Amino acid sequence: MRFKNEYNSDHVVHPGEILYDYCDSLDLSVESLSARSGLNSNYLKKLLNKNGVITKDDSSSLSTVFKLKPLFWFHLNSQYLMQKLKVNKIGVLKSWISDFPVQELRKRGYLPNDQTWYENSDKLFNLFEIGHEGELQKWEKVTARFRRTTKNFSDRCTAVWIKLVSHRASELKVSKYSKDKFKEGLKKIRDLTKYKIDFSKIERLCGDYGVAFVVEPEFKGTALSGTAFKYNDMNPLIGLTLRYKTDEQFWFTFFHEAVHVLSDSNKSYLDLTAENQGAEEKLANKVAREFLIPSSELLHYYENTDITSSSIKSFAKRLNICPGIVVGRLQHECLIRYNQFNGLKRKLVLRDSYKIVDD
Repeated sequence: MRFKNEYNSDHVVHPGEILYDYCDSLDLSVESLSARSGLNSNYLKKLLNKNGVITKDDSSSLSTVFKLKPLFWFHLNSQYLMQKLKVNKIGVLKSWISDFPVQELRKRGYLPNDQTWYENSDKLFNLFEIGHEGELQKWEKVTARFRRTTKNFSDRCTAVWIKLVSHRASELKVSKYSKDKFKEGLKKIRDLTKYKIDFSKIERLCGDYGVAFVVEPEFKGTALSGTAFKYNDMNPLIGLTLRYKTDEQFWFTFFHEAVHVLSDSNKSYLDLTAENQGAEEKLANKVAREFLIPSSELLHYYENTDITSSSIKSFAKRLNICPGIVVGRLQHECLIRYNQFNGLKRKLVLRDSYKIVDD
């Protein structure tokens, strides 16, 4: 039988059966396959006997031997799991899928609009890289390694958001991470605050310093503002939701997450709306505020200038930042009311299938 470099969702068998056919067509023994793929021979014997699972790394190793796409075998394994669940645990699978924000994922283009729940589950398995049954529960625990700032949020939707951010980060072109370069580069990124927000420019600059930058709107029930964590062994990422959709909130959250990146910590940070914040969050807030507007500069402005739209603009120009950041800081310090000078803040608007633009 001849196999194409693709998988067929209508006919699913254990990937070991297909692996057997490939080996048979090339007259490959288990020992030869092990030598050429670098995989353990006992593991390969188990696969050929229709036992075990194929991970992404194993899939890549096998695909090199047969000159197939890297995820060919991984996708076959996912399809096998789906068929197994469909036959044996259809109720469990339906329940698992029903808790996903499917409609939102469709709006954002991650899922097709014209597919059944079963076809959607197939897409979700591939999107979230679920290759075997044990990962059905395991991947959902992703939020457990993130520091929480509040208890009132949806674990499932939060896990989906984290997975999407990590998935998108892995598709970006990012250099080797350098803490010194990123720290120095933040000065250049700060200079961008006086202009309309250009996400592609921020993404490129962060990527040059080894940090992935991703904007993904939050899901209902998550109260997410942003996150910072290592999405692979080398590179950290900054993920933002634009929860409040103003330029001053965007920049403050960005530099807040940048502080976490620079902390040399292996912790994963998930920042949500919360009143009671721990010491790390308070420190990140303070450093971000001082980086944007030093307290000494703010005090001098407040004591020597009448607060007007014109003076705010002049002060912002002198500091090389946008006026909205000044307004936000004055409001935070209770130097003006929260309903004053909000017209100086730029609004960020969701348009065209969740594309976010600076309005």
